[in-house]
Amino acid sequence: MPTFPSFFAALLTLVMSLTAFSATASTPTDILNQLEQIGYEIDRSSLERAAIQGMATALDPKARVLDIPARAKFQKMLNGESLREEHVDPHLSYDAPEEWPDKLCYVKLRGIYKDTKGLTRTLKKWESAGKSGIILDARKASGTNLQALDTLLDLFVKNGSPLYKVLSEGGQQVDLHKAKGTSGLSVPCILLVDQNTTGAAELLAAVLSHYNSTLLIGTRTSGDNRVREFLELDKKNSLYIATQRVVLANDTSYDVSGITPDIVVNPQSHDHRPTELHAEKAGAGVREEIQRDQKILARIGDDTTLRRATDILLGIRALGTPTSHDRPNASN
Repeated sequence: MPTFPSFFAALLTLVMSLTAFSATASTPTDILNQLEQIGYEIDRSSLERAAIQGMATALDPKARVLDIPARAKFQKMLNGESLREEHVDPHLSYDAPEEWPDKLCYVKLRGIYKDTKGLTRTLKKWESAGKSGIILDARKASGTNLQALDTLLDLFVKNGSPLYKVLSEGGQQVDLHKAKGTSGLSVPCILLVDQNTTGAAELLAAVLSHYNSTLLIGTRTSGDNRVREFLELDKKNSLYIATQRVVLANDTSYDVSGITPDIVVNPQSHDHRPTELHAEKAGAGVREEIQRDQKILARIGDDTTLRRATDILLGIRALGTPTSHDRPNASN
């Protein structure tokens, strides 16, 4: 006997659009009744779930209907808890900070999920230690915690400056987030981004780009400015869907367009400069400098984007002249 599984919800939509299907079938219920009369076995619960999923996806491509086990697993991913299974470091939002030669520092952001105060303390410590440059790597980073994001942004944006607005899906302003920090970083910072920079990490890039607080290097970000939450459907199912949007303080939206970095780097391009430096015939001072550079090159490997960021910070250090991107307290 023919069946009607849930993934054929699209077929139901098509059938419903055919008004000539039956003179008496004027509602979806009538159509279902007729389908059952001709021999189809219809699981109406699954069909209803699929119909909701189809409708929600039309409103938000990332919407999804989840049962209890699927929601628990998905919630774990949203909170960044699944990262514990992949990384030994206890921090959910970032890997262990790295201190490189030539007073450079590097942090790999996994996302902005929970408290970022530990990260801000590390950045302030590096500033106090006289570090020459910091690289925040937000490639493939996501996150959902706006409060943790605000804590991080306080390091870069002047106290009292508006950071971003939260709007309802209808466009009404729900909240305005402002910087609450007492002082900004004086050490030059570079933020690395790519097409997988999304969620709170993408909003971080958007705000920093708006205030010209750091230099952005990489490729355009994902272009998703929507805030999502769970809506309860029944005791067994919930709908994860966008309920709000975020825009910059000047009402600029990066939805779809994403954030274009200050310096666009093709990650597939090959840097033809040498990755091995030979210091045998150099003087002692030069030899020591080459050895430091060799350690940095070994850490960077073939990461073209990271190498570009490193070159810029070393250039700023050598010149000793700040650029507009080195003034974290700059505001428009």
